[in-house]
Amino acid sequence: MTTMLGIKTLDLNLFEQGDAKRQANQIAARYMSRGGIDWTSLLNGGAAFLAFAGIFFWGATAEALWVKLCLGLLLQTWLGFVCFNITHELAHGIVFKGPRQYRMLNHIIGSLIGMVTLTPYHGFRITHLAHHHNVNDPKEDPNYWVLRGHILHVVFKLVFGMVYDHAAMVKYGLEKRRKDILLFFAGFWLSVIALATVLAGFVGWLNVFLLWLVPAYLSFSLVFMAVAVIPHRQSPDAPQEQIMHILILPGFTQAISTFLHAGHNYHLLHHAYPRVPSHHYARMARELFEVQENQLTQSEVPQPMAAEAC
Repeated sequence: MTTMLGIKTLDLNLFEQGDAKRQANQIAARYMSRGGIDWTSLLNGGAAFLAFAGIFFWGATAEALWVKLCLGLLLQTWLGFVCFNITHELAHGIVFKGPRQYRMLNHIIGSLIGMVTLTPYHGFRITHLAHHHNVNDPKEDPNYWVLRGHILHVVFKLVFGMVYDHAAMVKYGLEKRRKDILLFFAGFWLSVIALATVLAGFVGWLNVFLLWLVPAYLSFSLVFMAVAVIPHRQSPDAPQEQIMHILILPGFTQAISTFLHAGHNYHLLHHAYPRVPSHHYARMARELFEVQENQLTQSEVPQPMAAEAC
């Protein structure tokens, strides 16, 4: 389906059964992470992490405050958004596949990169996978907190998204009696405080705040807006039935959107096929759209009437 402006709508509900589902599964299988290392995800995440660290130390040498603000509020915030994406891939076990000790690299690197966005990786991984199994369930979805209430209340919660989310993570650990979540959460924040203190000893607290902590906080809010509110909030009451529509912008504008969103503009596609790395979403969406259009075209072709019995 294409609008007059050239905007295409990919309806994932069409791939829930029949021949369309079979074709979609075949397409997803080609892009799915199966074994070894997904080098593209790893290199993208590693580049974002190194860029964040490099700009932090480079920005700390800048004398002008406006330079620090531009680097921190714009570039570092976006790089934090990209770093979250690799943390997300690692949480799904997409990057490293194979023996158990090999898969542990997902958790080690996830914990390290999670420091950039102030994301406690262990608790995030558990609650995020629970979110996948219970999308929009008021009782079981750990991320449902952001959807509750009037839209103005939701905006307020996005402003304080990190506080709300970390409180929800602790609450989930208490309700499910997961001491590991609570222990890793405490260890994470102790590590953050220790690292911030050490860095402040070298570059000062102003640089730590403007080039790390504030961008991390802002990118956290952007993440929840892009992956929780926009895809999942379909009405003020956030119904359990998820509307599975993805908009594909015309021409190069979609590529720009994907770059700025770090692939999160295909978040609902990720829910349908969580084993597919995000760097494949754009190509996969184009193939699914072709299948969708073929299915719709075939459904519009008049079927020949059966011959009447003589």
